[in-house]
Amino acid sequence: MAVAVTLAALPGSADAQSAVIIRPTSDASDRLRLRTLASDTVAEGQWMLRSPSMYLNKTGDSSAVRAFRWLAPDVYAVVNSATPFSMNDGAMWAGRGLSLRMSSGFDVHHGRVHVVVAPEFWLTTNARFDRNRDPYKFYTPHPPVLRYGDGFADPWYVQPYSADLPWRLGSSALGRAWFGQSGAWYDTGPVEVGVTTENMWWGPGVRNAILMGDNAAGIPRVELRTPHALKTPIGSFEGRWFVGALSESQYFDTTKTDDVRSIAAAAVTWRPSFQPTLSIGAARAVYATASGYGDVPVRWFDVFARTGHPADRPPSDSSLYPGGRDQLFSLFARWVFPKDGFEAYSEWARQELPRSLHDFIVDPTHSHGYTLGVQFLKPAPADATTFRVQAEVTTLEQSGDFKNRPAGVFYTSRRVIQGYTQFGQPIGAAIGPGASSQWLAWDRVWSSGSYGLTFTRIRWNEDVRSAYSWPPFVAYCNHDVSVLPGVRGGHRIGGGYLSGELIAGNRLNAFFQSQSGCPTGGPSKIDLHPVTLSLSFTPFAL
Repeated sequence: MAVAVTLAALPGSADAQSAVIIRPTSDASDRLRLRTLASDTVAEGQWMLRSPSMYLNKTGDSSAVRAFRWLAPDVYAVVNSATPFSMNDGAMWAGRGLSLRMSSGFDVHHGRVHVVVAPEFWLTTNARFDRNRDPYKFYTPHPPVLRYGDGFADPWYVQPYSADLPWRLGSSALGRAWFGQSGAWYDTGPVEVGVTTENMWWGPGVRNAILMGDNAAGIPRVELRTPHALKTPIGSFEGRWFVGALSESQYFDTTKTDDVRSIAAAAVTWRPSFQPTLSIGAARAVYATASGYGDVPVRWFDVFARTGHPADRPPSDSSLYPGGRDQLFSLFARWVFPKDGFEAYSEWARQELPRSLHDFIVDPTHSHGYTLGVQFLKPAPADATTFRVQAEVTTLEQSGDFKNRPAGVFYTSRRVIQGYTQFGQPIGAAIGPGASSQWLAWDRVWSSGSYGLTFTRIRWNEDVRSAYSWPPFVAYCNHDVSVLPGVRGGHRIGGGYLSGELIAGNRLNAFFQSQSGCPTGGPSKIDLHPVTLSLSFTPFAL
């Protein structure tokens, strides 16, 4: 996400006849989050369960809520030089070459009804790149014909850690339209009922949301949600509960009867009255096999269902057991200290619920993952030049107990073999299954712009690497790691904000292509040198 920092008025409030689609990880969202570090407590509760339509309901200016408003068009472009690099960009998949996403529409308020029509169109040149030089020499698994996915299914996620995660979406350029951030809701008072495909972000993370993020297309769903915080003597509460349909990509298997899965998920947050800048939340998502879309609406209460322990099998057992349910559960928190311009946040998740209290006490890290992050904005007047620092660590790699106790891999499943995915992309953290990342950023910011430096390290697919039977002479150093330094910045231009990020890094031992032993070197391994340029234009108002 390219940074954009403007601590002035909310985008879209300048013109009562227009508004802006504020995506969960967009520049506009980042500006609003910075306001909470500058003593703006009005927006404090918006960061744990966020989606574009909720921002449209909370413009902060009652005059901006009109019967009809245009949603100003936004444009997002990515150029990848070496391999696909697609992170938190919704339905779009940014392949090698140029990828472009465009969105616009309108929203209508009429009494208790709120309708948003915001489709989006994306395309990618999807240029060819070589993933494996020789899969027989370089120890790549060989998927069966039924799971070959026209050659684009990821061979590492066939079995036992099964997921619909193609490494490339076909052999040619793609152009697709999607419902995007569209939806319709009816406000009953304390609860809104809606039908939507918009993206969501649950939890306080900036780069990664473990359970629900905007790395994939929004889930078509029916939902119940609180349109505003419910205030009680002990604090404010917000909640979401939905049932929806997950779709398989075209590059998974040859079976058509399992192309649809159901997902039921719920989340609740609490801001204690004794500490209103602290937000605490919990969420659970249960996904299950389905025979078609007709199964989905009756799966509301799956969110409370027992899912058992599908991954409780030794690593030597590579069998899949299609049919049934799987789940993810997370706890998260964000604590803001506005006078100091500081926030700290975390998310902790598990693939399996503990068997008992004793089980949790003895082995609390079993099947867990976590995100820890901080952000600091040097206190200054809204129009002053200042700086901010961000840091975030996410780990979805198996904890050390996998050596003694079977554990699964995040976003994969033995029962729901497409895993926790939508159209071939993880619904949660952008780094994907069994990965870990560290991210650090520094920005100089002022009222109309910013510039800064970023550094990211990602270790990809580490869990499947750990489970594979490598020859001893390549095992200990055969990790797939990206080191990604970058620069970013943005500035007001006309009626909007133009921002960009340039990353020029290294992907070391890409796709585990080491052959001649440790330490790797010379022509026996593949190191790539990818360059990614992303540009985003977000209008403030038409």
